[in-house]
Amino acid sequence: MILEMVVLPKQEGYSIYFKVKNQKGEIYEQRVEVSEGELLVWNCTCLWGSIGRFSKKLEGKDKYCRHIKECISLLKFLNYLNE
Repeated sequence: MILEMVVLPKQEGYSIYFKVKNQKGEIYEQRVEVSEGELLVWNCTCLWGSIGRFSKKLEGKDKYCRHIKECISLLKFLNYLNE
């Protein structure tokens, strides 16, 4: 569940910050950079977002944690991202 969303305009696009609460009650923070409907950068403070996506097995693949997937879904709905 998304608890908070803060959108900060940049020269080209937006920096968007989220706080997400999972089913166990843990709270994670995310940062997303968006420009012209494209996702440029994403970060999450969960274990997967911090360590898992940089493992040798997944290096070079853009795998999203479930928290970022929730944020991306909202950004698509709000027309910050293209489908």
